[in-house]
Amino acid sequence: MQNVAHSINRSAEANAALALGRGEGESRETLVKKNATAIADSPWNRREKSRSGDEFQSSNLDTLAQLILDENAKNEKFSFKVVPAINRMYGVDYFLGDKLTNKFEDQNVTAHLQLVGVQATFGEGVEVLDHEFAEVII
Repeated sequence: MQNVAHSINRSAEANAALALGRGEGESRETLVKKNATAIADSPWNRREKSRSGDEFQSSNLDTLAQLILDENAKNEKFSFKVVPAINRMYGVDYFLGDKLTNKFEDQNVTAHLQLVGVQATFGEGVEVLDHEFAEVII
């Protein structure tokens, strides 16, 4: 690998969600759900979002609140360029769906990635592969 980079963008993150259910005013059903880990990451990182879910019953407001948190989670990116080598050939030594673990020791971060796409381009007798990875939960 070369050009290895890890970045976190929290500009659109929400770590507390207010799910608004049926009703109006003080009789409206509400549920607050927090991502305690994200809140603890920084004392300045408290961001809340709310969404009306009139179609949700009170028993499903937790689902709506979790959806809000999931859609507004921090944007963490891992990028690198796969260096071609004679002993690591796509379609021979590794394949679509293969998983790898990458450690960024200086930032104490471990990324579990899966190869989800490969695009090949040809030019001047040379094949160039562009790899696409997605983070997976192990």
